[in-house]
Amino acid sequence: MASSSVNSPWTSKDNKMFEKALALYDRDTPDRWHKIARAMGGKTADEVKRHYELLVEDVMRIEAGQMPYANYFSNRKAIVIMSILKNFLLAKAESQGSDMFVIKIYVTVEVDSVM
Repeated sequence: MASSSVNSPWTSKDNKMFEKALALYDRDTPDRWHKIARAMGGKTADEVKRHYELLVEDVMRIEAGQMPYANYFSNRKAIVIMSILKNFLLAKAESQGSDMFVIKIYVTVEVDSVM
């Protein structure tokens, strides 16, 4: 289904709604991307899925040392990426039968009036 929102920029408000929707609809939720898009309003299922995929790609590049740490994150993007990373790691630990793991993450975030 086409929408006028296709490829529209993501605002801080969009990212906050996205973060909340990701927490509400985990990876095992049927029709996850449609539900997240509906919860956000103004974005399609394809847009929210692609946004998630891009954030996961960013995390993977950071973990592989292909992206610098300092001055990389915007405030909302940092929070969304950290939320995705946390969910990814928890799912990975769960799939390995573990409920505990240790990870060190170094993030620099400048706090501004958006938060």
